[in-house]
Amino acid sequence: MEPAEGQTNNRQYGTAIISKYPILRSENVLLSSFGKEQRGVLHAVVNLKGIHVDVYNTHLGLDVTSRTAQAQEIIEPASASEGPALLMGDFNAEPDSSEVKLLLDSGLFVNSFQGIEDAYTFPVINPSATIDYILTSPAVRHSNQRVIHTEASDHLPIAAELTFER
Repeated sequence: MEPAEGQTNNRQYGTAIISKYPILRSENVLLSSFGKEQRGVLHAVVNLKGIHVDVYNTHLGLDVTSRTAQAQEIIEPASASEGPALLMGDFNAEPDSSEVKLLLDSGLFVNSFQGIEDAYTFPVINPSATIDYILTSPAVRHSNQRVIHTEASDHLPIAAELTFER
C-alpha cells in the first residue's frame, strides 16, 4: 500500500490468526484480485480441546465483482471442512449485500451478529457501516457479541463468545 502522508515507506498489513489453543496447520490461500490489490484467506485448523475448528480470516476486495468471486472461492474449501468453522474479517460489504448473502446462503455459515443492532464497525469515528464479521457454522452458539470502541485501527474490532458442542 502507498506510504501514508509524510512517510516514505510503503504501509504493510495482512491477516492473522492468534490462538491460545494449538494451531495444527495453516495456509494462506490467494484469492482472485483482478489486477488490483492481492487478497487472500488465511486458513488454520485449531485444536480446541479435541475439537478441530477450521478458522478462516480474510480481507475482501473493494468492489462487488471482486468480493463475489472471493466469497465463492472461500466457500469451496470451507465446504470441505468436517468440523465447525469460523469465517471472520473485513468483508468490505454490508449485511444485505449479495456477497454476504452468498456466504450465508451457502448453508456453511451464520452471522454471529444477526439481530444485533448498531454493530457498526466503520469508520472508527462515528461508525455507520457494518463491514466486519464473525461467521460461524450453524451449530456454534454465540453470546456476548460486541463492538469494541477503540481508535487502534480504522475499523472497530468485534468480539463474540462462541460455544462448540462435541
